[in-house]
Amino acid sequence: MGRAIGTKTARGVLLVNLATFLWATNALVGRWLRTEVGPFTLSAARVIIGAVIFAGLLRQVPPSERQAGAERWWLWGMTLSGVVLFSAVYYAGLRFTTAVNATLVHGFTPLLTHWLAAGILREPLSRRNVVAALAAWLGVVLIVAGNGTPQGWRVNAGDVLVLLSAALWSVYSVLARRVTERRSALAATGLATLWGAPVAVLLGAVEVIWLPPRWTPMTMAGMVYVGAVPMVIGFWAWTEGVRVLGTQRAALFYNTLPLYGAVLAHWLFGEPLTWRHGVGGVIIGVASWWATRPKAGVHALPNRRCNSSSE
Repeated sequence: MGRAIGTKTARGVLLVNLATFLWATNALVGRWLRTEVGPFTLSAARVIIGAVIFAGLLRQVPPSERQAGAERWWLWGMTLSGVVLFSAVYYAGLRFTTAVNATLVHGFTPLLTHWLAAGILREPLSRRNVVAALAAWLGVVLIVAGNGTPQGWRVNAGDVLVLLSAALWSVYSVLARRVTERRSALAATGLATLWGAPVAVLLGAVEVIWLPPRWTPMTMAGMVYVGAVPMVIGFWAWTEGVRVLGTQRAALFYNTLPLYGAVLAHWLFGEPLTWRHGVGGVIIGVASWWATRPKAGVHALPNRRCNSSSE
């Protein structure tokens, strides 16, 4: 039994790390395309490509899982928060703020997810997860500090948009946990993507009127990449990882995104890596490992809205 639990946890950890790695590449490509394509146009292209791929993959899903059923409104919540708005708002934020600020602000995502999961799903908020989340946040601060100084950090419209995108992703993660209780991650992610495609296209079409994209081979290649790889594989891996690990534990691994982003930026763009990146990466890794260790019992923080049992 213990070995089975360990294997299941390892699979969940691998999946959420795959997702954050792919999203790190999405952030780099999105930052590169921000002057070529508007945020809602890029998001629409991403969703369209993802919808086409998911339409084929959903044929492998049992018919019962392709029906909305009683979870219709939960699925719509996933659609609007994670598919339609998240990437568009994030890309919009990158047009006005620095990568340092964007990464730092997104470090709030696990903490936001913890509290939303406790309030909406009534998942016990354990002391271990809270301490691990705060420790991982310290790791994020150290990583982004390697690219700038605290005196240089300023809050602007871009920071607010990135913070909003972090909140949207927290909502998506919580709703995904609820929806995948009765259907596979593939079905949940695929349905949300297909439902979100018409809305994303409408928003992108409106944006093109006043912010036309610059169509070049490299631009189109970048749009295909963000639609096929981070959108399809990344979303599926994250949703399945949330199903396996639970919302709170999976959310802790979201903090690996700035670590992967820093390494990729160094490798692809020659940006320097400092000791802060190394120490921050170790803190994030240890905090995430500690939070997912099997434990005999969960000592939940006082919360009248939470059930006493844990996953």
